[in-house]
This record gives sequence, C-alpha cells and structure tokens, in this order.
Amino acid sequence: MSGPSGEAYASYNRTVLGPDLDMAFRVTAGLVAIVGAERSVVWPRGMVWPGVAALPAEMMEWLSPAETHLTPEAAWEACEPDERDRVAALALLQVQRLQSREMLIHRMGYLSSWTNPNESSHYTVAALLGTTRETLTKTISLWRVRRR
Repeated sequence: MSGPSGEAYASYNRTVLGPDLDMAFRVTAGLVAIVGAERSVVWPRGMVWPGVAALPAEMMEWLSPAETHLTPEAAWEACEPDERDRVAALALLQVQRLQSREMLIHRMGYLSSWTNPNESSHYTVAALLGTTRETLTKTISLWRVRRR
C-alpha cells in the first residue's frame, strides 16, 4: 500500500510496549502513550513520568494507567525524578484531562477546581477545555443547574 504522496505504509504495525508505570522514566525521543482503562495520555520527549506512587491518587484513579506504548522512534531512560519533574508531570496530566474526551460537563467541574467558569468568556472556557464556544454554550446551563 502507499499513501497520498506515494510513500509505502503498512496497514498494521505491532504495538511496542514501553516501561513499567511503577518506575520513573524520562522520554528521550518520540512519544510514549500512557494507556489507561478508558483513556490514554501522551508523554512527549523531555517529560518525566515520575511513577504511579508519585502522583495524586485522584489523578491515578481518573487515568487508571495500565501500560505504555512507544512510537517507533521513541526512547526512554530510567531516572530519579525531582520535585520539578513531579510538578511538570501533574501539570501535563491536568491539561490532558481538561481536554480529554470525558463528558464536557465533567471537565467543566474539573476546571472549576482552578477557576470559576462563570467569570470567564465562553471562548476562554472553550479553549481551556478543547472545545468550541458553541458546544460549551449547549452544556454550560446544565452545568450551572447541577452546581446549585
């Protein structure tokens, strides 16, 4: 088979499993998919996964990480994470959670732990949640009713 520009590609490639999630590792090339029971997050080059025990239980419950998958060019190395690595890892997880495929009304609730969505423009809230203003407008009134 070949793609639109004539390059050859395979219709099926094997899954390459990565490091154990209990250990800390730094992604040195490519991307690592941290695969959970219902969702996955992307760990790019330069980021440290500090290990499951180093992250808040609430976040680990949301992700329920089970295994890692590597892109073909991915590489990683074991490391000892410092506080900055743990803070950066949590921040990356939080951003990916805000923009996940989880129901928008649930992401609104999660966002409200940092800011009151009622005090920002719909455009700003939509951008934070990775959606459109139109979609947000359809959800926000229900979210407000549920918060009462």
